[in-house]
Amino acid sequence: MMILFRSNAMIEPNARIQDELKGNLLVTTREGDVIYDSSSTWYGRKFPVTNLMDKDLSDRVLVSGQDLYATVSMNNKAGVMVAQVVSPEELSTDTKGVKRWITFLTLVFILASVILTSTLIQRFSKRTKVIVRAMENLDISQRNVRIPLTEGDELYQIATNFNKLIERVNHHIEKEYISEIKQKNAEIVAMQMKINPHFLYNTLEAIRMNAVAQGAPEVGHMIYLLATLFRTSMKSAMVVKVTDEIERCRLYLELFQFRYPDRLKVQFDIASEIEQQEILKLSVQPIVENYVLHGFRTDRRDNWIHVIGAIDSGVMVIEVKDNGKGIPESKLIKLRELLKARIELEAETESIGLHNVNMRLQMLYGEAYGIGIESTSGTGTAITMKIPYINKE
Repeated sequence: MMILFRSNAMIEPNARIQDELKGNLLVTTREGDVIYDSSSTWYGRKFPVTNLMDKDLSDRVLVSGQDLYATVSMNNKAGVMVAQVVSPEELSTDTKGVKRWITFLTLVFILASVILTSTLIQRFSKRTKVIVRAMENLDISQRNVRIPLTEGDELYQIATNFNKLIERVNHHIEKEYISEIKQKNAEIVAMQMKINPHFLYNTLEAIRMNAVAQGAPEVGHMIYLLATLFRTSMKSAMVVKVTDEIERCRLYLELFQFRYPDRLKVQFDIASEIEQQEILKLSVQPIVENYVLHGFRTDRRDNWIHVIGAIDSGVMVIEVKDNGKGIPESKLIKLRELLKARIELEAETESIGLHNVNMRLQMLYGEAYGIGIESTSGTGTAITMKIPYINKE
């Protein structure tokens, strides 16, 4: 049986893609008879198919002594072999452009990486220098130094922790050193007459003994109370036990009762849990003194003052209550505003004692603690002092 077909049916479609087609497209029988050749060079000759048999894949083969690339397909019912044969030279002409593009893009990426890396390193180095400079400034006692914060990396965490450290250091300095300086200043004001304390103690003791010898034991006891009160006030310790501070208040009030006998009732209710707790020296006594100076009624015989000490929700609370003159509403508002203001008051100011105590308490224990005032004009006043309670068990 002889089958004839028009080769134009294969040539014409192939001609439309000839420019895009690389190498030769061949259709042959298994025996090597060429049915179609896109290059028209194998017609009338046997194509050496022995090297391409059983190669249904892309591989390098030897065709007519030439090392070529061939893509072979024999999956068809007609049993013919379709092969595309390309020489290495033809392949290389197409890959040169690709290689140039790959080389160009590689250089671009390398350059961009170098620029980006250099920029990041410079930025990182600049921020590192800022941190180092801040640490150097801190070393020369600049307590207000801060590092500008820029989020996004580990340096942000370092800067944040450094700033927090400075805040804690400043808070500690204010709480410990500034409070101690104010305490020292208060002692200096008390000693501004430059009287030798030992000379004063000895003088008061001599007066007391003379009073007792002259048959005036009450005068002698008053002088003893005054000397004891003065001696305890002049001690250099900034923090004392609650019992010591309450004893100072008791001595002061007992000395005041000699001046107004049977006109003042004094009561102390201090819980045993807080007796050995530490408290800022001269913190309760100025509150008691404030009542004596501004709240006591000389025309009444039922005056009373009550000092209460207890623990409330983990906080030590000392309350000084009285039935004195009280504080007018307008003056009470102004006094509360003064307690909130962290400023120095003039020595002539009437409320300097309470303001000084409140500032010292907040410097030592924090702004969550301090003094609170409740008062009604003509009825009495209640001053509450809150400080941390430390369980020593």
